[in-house]
Amino acid sequence: MWQSLISIKKKLGRRKRAFYAFLDRANHEIRIHANRRSQPNRAPRIVILPSHGRNVGSSNLRAIEMGKALQPLGWRVTTIPHELTLSQRRRIIKFEKPDILLIQKQRHPDNRPSFYPGTRTVFDLDDAEYVHQDKADDAIVCCRDSHAVIAGSRNVAEWCRQYNPNTFVVWTGTPNSLSTSKPTPPSQRRPIVTWATSSAREFVGEAELVREIILRVAERTPLEFWLYGVQDDSPGSPIHTYLEPIRQAKIPHRTFRYMNYGDFVTSLSEVAVGLQPIDASSKLSLGKSFGKVLAYLVADVAVVASDNVDHSEFFRDGENGFLVRDLDGWINAVEILLKNPSKREQIARAAHSDYEQTLSIEAAARKVDTILRGLLKTHENLH
Repeated sequence: MWQSLISIKKKLGRRKRAFYAFLDRANHEIRIHANRRSQPNRAPRIVILPSHGRNVGSSNLRAIEMGKALQPLGWRVTTIPHELTLSQRRRIIKFEKPDILLIQKQRHPDNRPSFYPGTRTVFDLDDAEYVHQDKADDAIVCCRDSHAVIAGSRNVAEWCRQYNPNTFVVWTGTPNSLSTSKPTPPSQRRPIVTWATSSAREFVGEAELVREIILRVAERTPLEFWLYGVQDDSPGSPIHTYLEPIRQAKIPHRTFRYMNYGDFVTSLSEVAVGLQPIDASSKLSLGKSFGKVLAYLVADVAVVASDNVDHSEFFRDGENGFLVRDLDGWINAVEILLKNPSKREQIARAAHSDYEQTLSIEAAARKVDTILRGLLKTHENLH
């Protein structure tokens, strides 16, 4: 009897949650239609399909924030939350009649160009997820079925061009107002060195390099190490084992779990030096561009980065950051930035200024705007 009552209670609980989810989706759709009607009719129309919500950096920056940044450039923008069903998506697209449909990543099961026939589609892919076969097939389909592809880096663009020659590179941009607190001036920060990664366990080559850098630099000057992308650092976990040499060396350290992007940027406002290593032997790593570097730049963190991928197109060694190629280079650059506060200030300020020109969300939106208008012009010429 009790088991039957428990089973009934669980079923009622599931139905209740499903009902509230239905109401939430309906409310989202109502607000989208209201927002559509409030925008100018004669502007070119774009509908954006993020793969996730704001809590995932790529969806937030390359879809949600991108939509906001396109509006001042003359676009009528409708961003459909990832929670909405395929039928809701199709209904909104039917009423909106967009000139462009921007699909951000293939992770969402409904992010497929073939689901929205008759619409000019642009597929956006910011990293090298295609190294995982279960994700590669869907990415290939999205590239092939789209009218154009926007890639987050040169290496990703090279892969995409195998399936769609109409591929462009646009670095991920980020707003300059995400931090909820005013950063401490770089010259006044404690000697905190961080590796801001999305997953400390996934990038093994980088992790080993970072640990060696921390251990070697700490022999020369005091520092504190902050590690991001940590889901479990309890005794016996891989991260706990990874940090053991740092504990034995009595180096102060902290770990951070995954957090929303605004809180992430805010947390960096006390950091002196940010590390951006790239393992050249890893195809996944070579698909990176600036990633977490964006948060460093917004938070005025001085950056030391591997001299590969697209880094040299932004960083000028010794002026707005350091580009390094070997362990000694990493150690020397980090030591300089920790021991010389005025140099750290100079580096961080120069990088922030350059970020506003080339890596801000406004800079990225201008590039996307040019690509989209070129696509519209090509379509008009064909007709």
